[in-house]
Amino acid sequence: MNEAHTTSLALSQRLKALGIPQVSEFYWKKVNRNGMVLWELRNGIESDYPKEYFCSAFLASELGEMLPLNIQIRRCDSTKWACERMDYRLPEGKQLLKEILANTMPEAMGKMLEYLKKEGLI
Repeated sequence: MNEAHTTSLALSQRLKALGIPQVSEFYWKKVNRNGMVLWELRNGIESDYPKEYFCSAFLASELGEMLPLNIQIRRCDSTKWACERMDYRLPEGKQLLKEILANTMPEAMGKMLEYLKKEGLI
């Protein structure tokens, strides 16, 4: 799997810390290679390995199922993706960021999910 098709390790770790369910086709797995700790992108989870050594590497299709229906994703140009709100009713005093840009579709969608979760909007 090409890493451009999943959320980055850093974003994946932040989503896990926010309590986003860790259910995905691909995972980042913490491994020890010759005394060096690395994270590798893997398909499927190994049930006998401790959960703290894994975090979901979400695909755009998986993130799309978690985002509200009023979130629009569009390609800005050959290197940028945008994730933005359409019409969204918010609790009193809350504002929704209008647009999030990222280099890949999963990264833009994941950052929007992170924003919504941090703001208590989902």
